[in-house]
Amino acid sequence: MTISRRTQFALLASAASLALLPALAAPQNQSLQGSSLRLDNLQVAEVTVNVVPGTQGIQVTLDGKPEAVARTSFRTEANVAIVHMDDRPYDTWNSNDGYDVNLVVTVAPGTPLELASFTGKATVGDLNAPLAVDTSGSGEIHAGRVTVASLDASGSLDVEIASIDGALSVDTSGSGSIKAGAVGSTSISMSGSGDVTLASVKGGLNIDTSGSSNIVVGTIDAALSIDTTGSGDVKIDHGRASTFTVSTSGSGDVSFGGTAVNPQISTSGSGNICIDSVEGSIEMDGASVKIGKGACG
Repeated sequence: MTISRRTQFALLASAASLALLPALAAPQNQSLQGSSLRLDNLQVAEVTVNVVPGTQGIQVTLDGKPEAVARTSFRTEANVAIVHMDDRPYDTWNSNDGYDVNLVVTVAPGTPLELASFTGKATVGDLNAPLAVDTSGSGEIHAGRVTVASLDASGSLDVEIASIDGALSVDTSGSGSIKAGAVGSTSISMSGSGDVTLASVKGGLNIDTSGSSNIVVGTIDAALSIDTTGSGDVKIDHGRASTFTVSTSGSGDVSFGGTAVNPQISTSGSGNICIDSVEGSIEMDGASVKIGKGACG
């Protein structure tokens, strides 16, 4: 059989393009023991955490670029299963380059998860357990239902959680955004430019901001405390604040489209404050407050 010159060129071009593709390491499968999982220093990683009833131990599959796989280790310490990556030998990453590793983990419901120093993309099922994130990296995390959540970030990581049965703690100084559905008692401390969006809060809401972050809450049924010194706005659409304490010294606005019980308001900034309705008495210090139906637009 004679192969035409055009076909020969096509075959050579195809072979050359295949040679340019990054080589991938053979998948590694591990079965780890432990009652909780810590993903430590996973850099430029795509992570999937599947939550499957009846799973025995913590099942792990890892593949990716050989040098990145070689930097990854597995161990168990104090009943915590740990997947750890040594630092990358180079710092820059472009999302168009793809991920260094792909990690798939399967755990049983009720397995706590911690992501520390994470960069990349993580998709987590309904843990029905605590979730902790502590990172200065970038990327995104999507999680289902958790019992409590602690989010400490100083990078540009975006986090989205379907719902949180109990407490939510947020401490950020970066530009990443945080979104969640229904949550319990919530504490938010922010000094960056990232935004927080929550569908509903029960059990208490404490907000302390000094940056340009905007915080939006659909509805609350909780004690409310707001302390702002930055330019970011706080907007709560509906609900009832069993106590309502606001202190502002920046240019950010505070808008509450619900009922505030015995509000105490102190302001020395240029921001505006509005409340849809008040129950009980109101105390104001240096504040100009709009009150009444439609006051918040």
